[in-house]
Amino acid sequence: MSFDILGKGNNNIWILEQDKNRYFVKDKKSNKYLYVIEEKSATTRSHYFIIDKDTKISICNIVKTQIGSDYKILDEIGNEIGDIKIGEKKVLIKYQDHEFTAEPKSRFKDFEFTDKSAKLVFTVDKKTISRTDKYTIETDATISPMISLMAALAIDDYFHSATL
Repeated sequence: MSFDILGKGNNNIWILEQDKNRYFVKDKKSNKYLYVIEEKSATTRSHYFIIDKDTKISICNIVKTQIGSDYKILDEIGNEIGDIKIGEKKVLIKYQDHEFTAEPKSRFKDFEFTDKSAKLVFTVDKKTISRTDKYTIETDATISPMISLMAALAIDDYFHSATL
């Protein structure tokens, strides 16, 4: 059961907060925690599991490939359902028949993702708070915020892994 690419008709604003080797995702409007993201520590490649806070079930995960700037989006049983490629000046996400691209607005902190028609569909903005990172993820009503969450994890891992 992979997550649906389509949004549910609401704009979403999520906050992704890093705490050592875990992340927490909360809805900014309700201030309710939605997901816990855990890193698999027994591997040399980054591997993050997105776990529903209430059911404790992993709904999807993201893993860094052998190529240092590529990530695979996997469903809860490990099937590949999309990928993220990060270049020096561009991030590309492919999921089902959709593609999203972004170029950092400032020093690998602020990203505006557009679809193939150049419509802005989500943003990922990083703020550094002491030794941890905090991302604000804002998603248009037409797309699942899970896509933007995957983008934020890959961006943090690729550009900011030295802060872990």
